[in-house]
Amino acid sequence: MCLAYQSGKKTIISTLGNEIDITPSLKHTSVNKNPGPYGEVNTSVDILDAEGNIKTRRWYDSEGKAYRDVDMSDHGNPKEHPEVPHEHTWEYNNGKSKRN
Repeated sequence: MCLAYQSGKKTIISTLGNEIDITPSLKHTSVNKNPGPYGEVNTSVDILDAEGNIKTRRWYDSEGKAYRDVDMSDHGNPKEHPEVPHEHTWEYNNGKSKRN
């Protein structure tokens, strides 16, 4: 993986050569436990593994709903996730959240 910085934008190049924007929100924190699909509005959070490495970076929208994750691993499943890092989006239906 390769990190790049352009005009305040932080990107990373995936194992498949795709550029992924990982620019944190202006208000950004790190946690050791998954905070779930709801958080502080207009923020981002790094979810860390036991060694303190970023496992996932998650962004929350103006309603405090997670809308995007960038996972820094293949979750031990390279067939399902051949690209590292890779993105997931969130959707909400009838009060239920689902990560795609």
